[in-house]
Amino acid sequence: IELGVLFCTLRSCNLSKLHRIMRVHHQVSCAVVYYKHIVLFCCSVVFFILEKVIALFYHLLLSILLYTVFLLFLPAFYYYFLSAVLSLHWL
Repeated sequence: IELGVLFCTLRSCNLSKLHRIMRVHHQVSCAVVYYKHIVLFCCSVVFFILEKVIALFYHLLLSILLYTVFLLFLPAFYYYFLSAVLSLHWL
């Protein structure tokens, strides 16, 4: 595209028009690169925060589940452990 614009502009020998087209093209390219970097940075920040929130909820849910299982089965484990210790003591 750039070579076509350059060739057509050189054929008409209008160098000021060529200079204007190249300047606008450069400004548009710089703006596109600038906004692309802003979008990529914002996406990386959003994904970083999302990853931390998911990890926090995962660890919270896992710890609640483990504590619930531990508290539910603690009396049974304590009873079997105590009965095993007492049966060894009486041997």
